[in-house]
Amino acid sequence: MALVNYHDAIMYVSDANILRQSNAWLNDQCINFACKLFEHDRDYMKINGPSGARFIDPSVVSFMKLQCEDDDEFQDLAFGMDLKDSDYIVFLPINDSDSLLEASCSHWSLLIIFSFHSIAYHVDSYHHNQPGAGKQLDQATKTAQSFSKLLKW
Repeated sequence: MALVNYHDAIMYVSDANILRQSNAWLNDQCINFACKLFEHDRDYMKINGPSGARFIDPSVVSFMKLQCEDDDEFQDLAFGMDLKDSDYIVFLPINDSDSLLEASCSHWSLLIIFSFHSIAYHVDSYHHNQPGAGKQLDQATKTAQSFSKLLKW
């Protein structure tokens, strides 16, 4: 049962239950809902103007990372994301999955791209020497490379 629909980000009762648990993994719906909230409620981000920030849906990030292969696909995706001719900060949720299987993700991090400087930062709760940190960095690097094709840096 849908609990709330906010700019096409749907939270179900089961998603809200995840947020109530202290030891549960966030899912795509929870992360996408947060991205939509940040994108459409400027009080959260304190970024003014229409081109300040872009929050990319986790499913779009996975599509870009795992399925986009040729220039036409990247151009279509860039057009749909409205990324041309503006300066912005892009927030991309990164998961450790290298597969299209729904249940294959176990860790999330954040890739932040500053289009006006062509710089990307990867923010992760893993320390560099923890198991899995290398795989997460690989996924962030792969996503940054795919995203750079959208922007033609």
